Amino acid sequence: MFRYLNIIHQHIEKMHQTMLDEKISSLSLANAVVCTFIEETDEKLLNCTPGDQDTCILTCLMDINHYKIGKYNTAATFAEVLHKDTVASFFYFLESNEREINNRLYHLADEELHLSYR
Repeated sequence: MFRYLNIIHQHIEKMHQTMLDEKISSLSLANAVVCTFIEETDEKLLNCTPGDQDTCILTCLMDINHYKIGKYNTAATFAEVLHKDTVASFFYFLESNEREINNRLYHLADEELHLSYR
């Protein structure tokens, strides 16, 4: 989990630097959709049994992760169309990182399932 948070902090730092380098003046780091995902996660955690909390957290993280993969891909494609190659490369890099995180989350979920059915 801490590796995931560390990657997120690195993304934010790189995003700020890219914004400065490309002279982009506005960026919202507080995404309303992700905030809704987080609120939904909190609600699900309140309503699940203690034995299911790990599975619930993994599922919710994977939902957020899939959303971010789509957003980064869309931003990269849009930047490509505008011939902003540096920005496009940056968003493709973020998408790639999120796909790696997705693979790790998948393996964690797979392990969790196998452990719970032993």
